[in-house]
Amino acid sequence: ILANVAQALSFLIIAKGWFNFYAIFITWYLVPMKKKDIVVIDILYLLVSKINTIIMTTFIALILGSIYIFFVAQPVYTSKSKIVSSSSKGQMSQASGIAAQFGIALPSTDSDDKLVYPDIIKSKILAESLLEKKFDTKRFGNQKSLLQILTYGNDAPQYGLDTLKILATDLLLGMIQVSKDFKTSVLTIYVDAPEAKLAYSINNALIYELDKYQNKKNKIKTNKTRL
Repeated sequence: ILANVAQALSFLIIAKGWFNFYAIFITWYLVPMKKKDIVVIDILYLLVSKINTIIMTTFIALILGSIYIFFVAQPVYTSKSKIVSSSSKGQMSQASGIAAQFGIALPSTDSDDKLVYPDIIKSKILAESLLEKKFDTKRFGNQKSLLQILTYGNDAPQYGLDTLKILATDLLLGMIQVSKDFKTSVLTIYVDAPEAKLAYSINNALIYELDKYQNKKNKIKTNKTRL
């Protein structure tokens, strides 16, 4: 509520200042050329007479903005990592196998490899596996599950586990963004969080999960080859 009030007051103060500026500009533009000398004097007199209001308005806007930034707005930290995906047929097959484990069905065409890993990273199954992991935070303490961090914190949960998982999954997927350079096949993963260490830890955990499923798939493939 305080954030909305501060934003509304800042908007009204700034809007009032711009309205006064446009009023002066329109007055100057509409006045005939012969009378503009007189208008200039009137405008200067108006500015001088309102100097206290202008200074006070600017000062209040700065104060409200500072209060919002330092005391109301929540900081957001971003952790960035890069991984490389291959478009070869063999590794495409591996990626498709991994995607199947996350409930993602992909066509067996090479062009679809560009979409495999982003879909895996943004899958709900991967998100749910991350929710079970524990992280350290300044706000909620150490070794708290990501499900707890994103939903009820240190308070008593107000919803059932299934509902909490749905809410936390949507929040987590909103914190994760993926972009791909189609020329180099380099994927860039961005993870946003209210704490820098938490963003870094979630990013590491995400890559660990990807690597774990990749190794699992490779192991299964190696066993089949030996047989």
